[in-house]
Amino acid sequence: MRFLQLVDLDIMTKYNILFEIKIYHEFYGSHDVRDLGLFLLPETSQQLAGLQLICKKTSEGFIVLYNEQKKFLLEGPHAAFNFKFGIRISNRFYVNFSQIPSRVSYHKHFLTNMESTSLLEGEHPEPEKHVLLHPEAWLNEETVKLTCSAGTKLQPLLSDQEIVISHADGTIFEGVLQEQDSASGILSGGYGTYTFQNKETGEEQALHFLPDNLEQSMAIVDIAVGDSMTFDTVRGTCYYARIASREVLSNYYFIYGEQSDFESIEIISEKQKVASEPPEKTRLSNGQEATKVMVTQPYLLRKKCEKNFIAEYKLPAVNEHDLTIKKKINLPKPDSRKIKAKREGEAEIFFTDMYVYL
Repeated sequence: MRFLQLVDLDIMTKYNILFEIKIYHEFYGSHDVRDLGLFLLPETSQQLAGLQLICKKTSEGFIVLYNEQKKFLLEGPHAAFNFKFGIRISNRFYVNFSQIPSRVSYHKHFLTNMESTSLLEGEHPEPEKHVLLHPEAWLNEETVKLTCSAGTKLQPLLSDQEIVISHADGTIFEGVLQEQDSASGILSGGYGTYTFQNKETGEEQALHFLPDNLEQSMAIVDIAVGDSMTFDTVRGTCYYARIASREVLSNYYFIYGEQSDFESIEIISEKQKVASEPPEKTRLSNGQEATKVMVTQPYLLRKKCEKNFIAEYKLPAVNEHDLTIKKKINLPKPDSRKIKAKREGEAEIFFTDMYVYL
């Protein structure tokens, strides 16, 4: 694996920007790649060296520079290049707060300047030079592809029914996959794109066989220079990817000594009642009784959240001569390091459990 390194430029050679990639994350509220590692695919590394291009990592993404004296290599009528970069997650909690597929080993975003792009909103001196690498405002499932690497077991990924797998050279497999069948043993055409079809339903889907060093990548970026994406079209362009923060549901468990009965519990934020399920009694894993309140209004995870949450609760009177006790308490906010996931049908639900001792 070859990671991008900061490169000292020859001050006697004039370099200009060929293109730049910036990655914005809603969680941080800025362009930020602190949690991401960027690396070159081997063929891209060779192309950069042959064309005398320089790739530098930045705090916002990465940038590719060209040698002004060698730009003719990129301008010719037959010049056609694809520069491919992997974006790998280096923070193990990144999936918790990012609206990306949770199983990055098998589902990745494929971003390219050849299709599904749109201009970045806002006022820019040269708007055509500010391009989103996805059709909507945020990354979503439209750019997600099914992927595998050499050791991937194909049966749980694809199907336990009869299927046909084909490649550019034709059909390479027909039948029922066995539990032990791996990608390296079945996908004999090498790395690239395959098609598999369920023979019973006729449904087809693409499968991308990738090198092992891309297994933990969340995205593959492919920037083309040549043909319709001419050197002048690409030169100086800033390409953007925008990652939305994940929305999570919150479960509050209220524990009040040996008493878990509450007359009422309401969750309040910004002086407004937050939508939630009615309180219900439950028993924790340690055997202690608690009252659970599930907030049904999704919470958007942010690095810095200015919203405060409080619980207004009433404890029942001990006897008929006592008054109902009404109190308030500040509530913890969801912690991006403590997010859990569960499946409900085809949907994946993300939530967090928080414990409040009264």
